[in-house]
Amino acid sequence: MDVDRTKKIVGVDLGGTTFTVGVMDFEGNVLSRLDADTPVEDGPIAVMNKIVEYIDMAIEKAGLTGKDILGVGLGAPGILDVEKGINIFSPNLKWHNVDMVTPIKEHLGVPVFIENDVRVAALGERRFGAGKGRKYMIFIALGTGIGSGIIINGELFRGSIGGGGEVGHMVIDSNGPRCNCGNYGCFEALAAGPSIVARAEKAIKSGLETKIFELAERDVTKITPALVYRAAKMGDKVALDVFRETSYYLGLGLVTLTTVFNPECIIIGGGISKAWDILMPPAIQMVKTRSFPGSRDVVEIIPAELGDSAGMIGAGVLAMEKLEKGFTL
Repeated sequence: MDVDRTKKIVGVDLGGTTFTVGVMDFEGNVLSRLDADTPVEDGPIAVMNKIVEYIDMAIEKAGLTGKDILGVGLGAPGILDVEKGINIFSPNLKWHNVDMVTPIKEHLGVPVFIENDVRVAALGERRFGAGKGRKYMIFIALGTGIGSGIIINGELFRGSIGGGGEVGHMVIDSNGPRCNCGNYGCFEALAAGPSIVARAEKAIKSGLETKIFELAERDVTKITPALVYRAAKMGDKVALDVFRETSYYLGLGLVTLTTVFNPECIIIGGGISKAWDILMPPAIQMVKTRSFPGSRDVVEIIPAELGDSAGMIGAGVLAMEKLEKGFTL
């Protein structure tokens, strides 16, 4: 469908702590960006009102008016009914059945679209980032959990009821630690940020000498993945062992994804990806040696390019592509 590409798009990346609003054009150029705290404790009405307020501010900052906006995309955590624009359940936001579309649509008078936050980041990387031009790719966000967006033949894979792509809950060790989802040995329980902290704490409590403890001011509650990475860069054996084990499980997960989906590339983003030089080489080597022949020969494992703008830009891409296909939610 032909759309007026002289008009602009608003992208909103909503998180449980902060949110980002940006105005962009159809070439992916960000014309303005604003960041703000998410007032979760004040309830969903207050959050949506603040988002609307910041959309207005971002439009004004870009030197535009509401008449210049063609549509709005919004990425949010949780289980979403994307057709009705409802956030069914989001633990991070403490929301149940919240209408995310109507407040914005009634204010701006333009179509508004929602999707899971990691999935929209995948859309952003595919159209304007590391996955540009790729039709088969997987975006993985490594942070406090492991989220993903899977692109198959250029389209976002959602599954039969919208639950597709929950790669963080693939079981890769049936005897592994309990995951937040209630299962045992999930990918994210073994390879996400908290697993790095847990391994460091275990080593310290077992009596091993490590710079991690010194950097944490001898307080295990102050240990973070970034701190463990600092110790690893200093050559600390315990920290390097922590990353070696984490990389092993990350590699196992990537082997499974490579074999099952045969992607052109797997793009790794999120806070934990900042430890790329230590974390990723062993995982990539595992993919190249243990994935199914053929698939392992074509897959590239590469860092994300859009950084902390991926969610906001990806939300804009969501709106662009829905409008291009004639959707008017």
